[in-house]
Amino acid sequence: EDGRAAAALEAFIEDLLKRVAGHVAVTGEPREIVLSGRLARVPALRDAVAGRLARFAPVRDAGGIAEHASEAAQGAALIAQGLLGGGAEEALVDALRLREARGSALDHLYIAEADALRRRHPQSRRVSSPVARGGST
Repeated sequence: EDGRAAAALEAFIEDLLKRVAGHVAVTGEPREIVLSGRLARVPALRDAVAGRLARFAPVRDAGGIAEHASEAAQGAALIAQGLLGGGAEEALVDALRLREARGSALDHLYIAEADALRRRHPQSRRVSSPVARGGST
């Protein structure tokens, strides 16, 4: 090895620490930091990240609600359940203010092909939330 992998890993962790420090500066001290995602399942990486993030708050793994589903799929399921109303998932949706969300990621796309993408995906231009509090529309 020529050290490039170690340097890249260190840069990744340093960037993560800077991002967390930025969030802490804006939002105040967190109660905890939750690690999630594919890289959080790599023990050496998880331990290195958790050890350095511990200066901000206690660090824990997110765990999961399903053994054979990605964290993204599990998160989508939690949000969907919260949008339907009731339970702890609704508190998550409320905390994230998802019912107030407007527009789409395509609204902030500034490349030459952006207009063609917007024409190809007009449903993503929806202005209001598809699910009202406590039930469907």
